[in-house]
Amino acid sequence: MTIRNWYTTRVIEAAHQAVNLDAAALWVEGQAKANVGDNGQVDTGFMRASIYAVLSSGSRHAEAAAEASGHEVGKDGRRRNKSGDMASSVTLTGNARAAVAAGAIYSFWQERSNSFLLRALEQLDMQSVVRRI
Repeated sequence: MTIRNWYTTRVIEAAHQAVNLDAAALWVEGQAKANVGDNGQVDTGFMRASIYAVLSSGSRHAEAAAEASGHEVGKDGRRRNKSGDMASSVTLTGNARAAVAAGAIYSFWQERSNSFLLRALEQLDMQSVVRRI
């Protein structure tokens, strides 16, 4: 029995065009920020502000870094973060077409203890970002 590969370049390209990954990434960015608040992970707002999308048109890292720089003082009035607490921008490699990242250097530990980014991806309603082919 012969199995035919029906995943031709044309079909794959049509599928890529059907999914608006930029819209999905922007939605996940917004939802991740909301999840940080819902999770009670806000002290200064730095980590929430540091979440950004990398789109086909470019990274939103600079905007996130600028917003995050205004969130450096904790609820107790003590300085917590500084501009150096923002990691470098994520870049798209290989076949990646979009990404969402949290730039606060400590966000990895926050994600591990109480997910905000992966949970946002799980909350994504694919029907809202898929167009009919």
